[in-house]
Amino acid sequence: MIIQDKNGTEFEAFAAAQTTGRVEVIDFMVSAPSREILEQVALVSNLMVQDDDGNLRDAPNCVSSWIGHPVEVAAVLDADGETVTTPAILSPDYLVNWRLGPRERLGRDEDGFELWQLTCAAWALQGVTVQLTATLRAYELNGVRQIDCKAVQTPLRVWAR
Repeated sequence: MIIQDKNGTEFEAFAAAQTTGRVEVIDFMVSAPSREILEQVALVSNLMVQDDDGNLRDAPNCVSSWIGHPVEVAAVLDADGETVTTPAILSPDYLVNWRLGPRERLGRDEDGFELWQLTCAAWALQGVTVQLTATLRAYELNGVRQIDCKAVQTPLRVWAR
């Protein structure tokens, strides 16, 4: 999606706006070397908060989907289709998806600028663009990558008949 920073400069944000009924939400896909780094980013970006006991939880109007280390190279199975001859190789990156919304309830700064847009602007304008695969790119800032979710292919849910 194309959005503007506070100065009116347009840039491509690696976030997706989804509308379900009348509710608009914003989705981010982010990776880093560890969950701890992602939690620090989430705290600074107001995506998570720390309760009185020191535990982290999702901030209001934010849902975190912690994915972990995805499979980078699939396992190889024997001819029987059940015995693993070569184990899968996991990605060194830890993934999380953040869904923010409803959009009208999301935080704004003193100028009325949406906080998620400030986060996108930091990645896009201060980070560097990296090519993760032939079709997948990301903005990287301080070792954390905001992934271009348009290029991510996910299988659809198939219901039994």
